[in-house]
This record gives sequence, structure tokens and C-alpha cells, in this order.
Amino acid sequence: MSKEPRKSPLSEFGLYGSVGITLVILTMGGYFLGYWLDGKLGTSPYLSLIGLFLGISAGFYQLYKVAKGE
Repeated sequence: MSKEPRKSPLSEFGLYGSVGITLVILTMGGYFLGYWLDGKLGTSPYLSLIGLFLGISAGFYQLYKVAKGE
């Protein structure tokens, strides 16, 4: 039975701290991309909402990957 070497607390803090930032950036990015497309195509608010939900989904997928250890 070989154990994996322990990571330093600072590297773990960086990993888990980046999850929150990634979740926020993906959510905002999806919303603003949808908002921009709504302005170009005149489909307000539908693409904004679709972009928001896609951004949230992508953020939680990244959270899942980190929690699983991938």
C-alpha cells in the first residue's frame, strides 16, 4: 500500500480557492455572452438566461472534477 505524498496546505488552498473564482467567472461569462448575443439578435432575455444556465452548469462541472480529483 503506497500512500500519495501529502500536498502542502498552500497548494491545496490555491486549488480550492480557484474553484470559487472559476465558478463565478464561468457564470458571468455565460451570462454576458448571452446578453451580447441578445443585443445582436434581438432575442432578449432568452439567450441571457441560456448563457447563465450554461455558465452555472460549466462551473459546477469544474467543481465536480476538482472534488473527484481529476
